[in-house]
Amino acid sequence: MLINSMAGGGSGAEILLAVSVASGAVVTAKKGSLTVTGVAVNGLCMLSIPEAGEWTVSATLEDMTSDTQTVTVVGNYSSALTFGDSIGQKAVGSSVYLNVNGVRTEFLVVQQGKPNSTYDDSCDGTWLLMNSAYDTRSWGNVSSGWYEDSGIYTFLNGDFLDLLDSAIRGQVKQVKVPYKGKDYAVHSGANGLAVKAFLLSSVEVGFPTSGGYGAANEGARLSYFPSGTSADAKRVLQPEVSWWTRSLFGSEWSRVTYVNSSGAGGYTFNTQETTTHSLRPAIIVPSNLLVTNDGTLRV
Repeated sequence: MLINSMAGGGSGAEILLAVSVASGAVVTAKKGSLTVTGVAVNGLCMLSIPEAGEWTVSATLEDMTSDTQTVTVVGNYSSALTFGDSIGQKAVGSSVYLNVNGVRTEFLVVQQGKPNSTYDDSCDGTWLLMNSAYDTRSWGNVSSGWYEDSGIYTFLNGDFLDLLDSAIRGQVKQVKVPYKGKDYAVHSGANGLAVKAFLLSSVEVGFPTSGGYGAANEGARLSYFPSGTSADAKRVLQPEVSWWTRSLFGSEWSRVTYVNSSGAGGYTFNTQETTTHSLRPAIIVPSNLLVTNDGTLRV
């Protein structure tokens, strides 16, 4: 984004380079051995440069570095620098990074906004899905397959959240996602299950609710995923491992669905207490959070 003011700047006159950037950012302009710096106030940094020509301009703010622009200055000139985009501007399938237990970890943007009207308004944000297996564990020490009773549900909304950097943890939205309740009905909208970190449902990853699969209709397919139960690369983790969904298979509590190592569907049968699959946590964050130029999610 460039804003040209071009207000003169002839021979012997002061040449001003006006840079639009976040307040407090340190702006640096370079041309050969020449370097000029300044600090942005009220979103603007005015640099007095000693000569016309081609200058490279960048900025730093705390530990962030902006994009770099090369401008050919003849007279007074204005430029704008950014430290990144809002996460709501990121295309579905884009990668962003945040720390999990101090380790820089890739998450995929799998949905922008509510998937459909069956979701509570709390789900209106950017959906992020970890692009790796965090842990491998059984459903939990319970005698049923209800997601709200599972040890995974408890872990994700407790210990797992504590692994996120505090600033990001404070931005993870409390949402209500569609789920199958103990009355065997799917509860959605404001009656959904309150979560912060959660597993995706079988429908959200693109599996059907009929045609021999029979998973509960918990929500809608997210934009990132294809339809169908067949193997698909978009559902495959690297290394190739199976991962849990939050959905029961059919009308029974004794069967829990998962995504197998090739990206196709599968389900347990009375073995959810002993069978292990990987966890692939999802979170929803406000769409106005910043993603810096190196892909890091920032508050």
